[in-house]
Order: sequence, then structure tokens, then C-alpha cells
Amino acid sequence: EGDVDEDDPDRAIQHALVVGDFKGAVEHCLLAGRLADALVLAHAGGSELWSKTLSECLRRNCHPYRKVMTAVVSHDIKNLVDSR
Repeated sequence: EGDVDEDDPDRAIQHALVVGDFKGAVEHCLLAGRLADALVLAHAGGSELWSKTLSECLRRNCHPYRKVMTAVVSHDIKNLVDSR
């Protein structure tokens, strides 16, 4: 009963949450490609986890607006404008 099925992201995430392991839950979300869930859980897990998760989600984003979004989120519009 204490075993966690690592092949079932839902169970792994749920188990991590039940035992209060926000970092583990975020890691399982990221492995499953559930970036929005990872961000929500990271927010609940504290500022350090939030910062690391946000950086990872931005890194994984391959949309054309990635640089603009990253600049907006990091409050670094000036460097974005200067680089264009």
C-alpha cells in the first residue's frame, strides 16, 4: 500500500501531496509535462520552489513569444528592448 507507482503520474503526484512533498509533486508534474500544475503546486511550496519551477517552465517554453514572456515575468523589459 505504501508503494507509489512511478508510471502513474496522478498517483505519484497525489502521494507526494498527501505526504507534504511539494518539491516531489512538482517534479512529477514536470516529468508528466503538466507545467501549469507544477506552477500551482510550486506556488504553494514556497518562494524557492516557485522560482526554480518558473525558470524551468520558461526554459521549456518554445513558443515564439518566449523571450517577451520571460522578460515580462522577470521584470526585464529594458534588456529585451535593448536587444531588438
